[in-house]
Amino acid sequence: MKIIKMMAIVYALVFSATAIAQEKGTSEISFGYGGATSYEVENTLGDMLSTIITLGTVSYDDVEYTGAFHAKYKYAIIDNLLVGISGVYEEAEDKERFGSANVAKRKSRIYSIALESDYSYINRKHFKVYSGVGLGYRMVDTKSKPTAASTDTKISNERTHGLAYHINGIGIRAGRAIGVFVEVGYGYRGIINAGLSIQF
Repeated sequence: MKIIKMMAIVYALVFSATAIAQEKGTSEISFGYGGATSYEVENTLGDMLSTIITLGTVSYDDVEYTGAFHAKYKYAIIDNLLVGISGVYEEAEDKERFGSANVAKRKSRIYSIALESDYSYINRKHFKVYSGVGLGYRMVDTKSKPTAASTDTKISNERTHGLAYHINGIGIRAGRAIGVFVEVGYGYRGIINAGLSIQF
């Protein structure tokens, strides 16, 4: 009998947590910032691999990342499920070293656009817990400017294209019409990102 009562209490708590759902037809706009993006991780690993392959002849110094600035729009197609679009921008700078000489300064601008979906498994009026995924397109514009130590005097421009992705392991939003959020995941928004969101 006690087990039945306990199961009934647990069911009531779970139901009450999800009953106040992100209603169908609700829109959400959010702006945020994140660090340690997938581009940063992949670029760092790529630079390390170049250094290993060249036995240290080619290396990269003074590496700096701005982090990812992002904006999102999402729409609840059914209760608790939002779909939408996300745009992300970040920059990276470093110096390319050949032997003991810095031969070039690189600056990259990274643009990502993706379709996303979020599912809220706890959704109260002032508190929401959710997870989600995003998949889209990434473009990287890189300008390499030779230094005085280089024999090459031409500025080179390179554009690469690739897959943009993000997996949001867990996100928490606090607030009602206007709220703040923090997310932990991996991809174009960073391992940790946070910001402001508006629901209407």
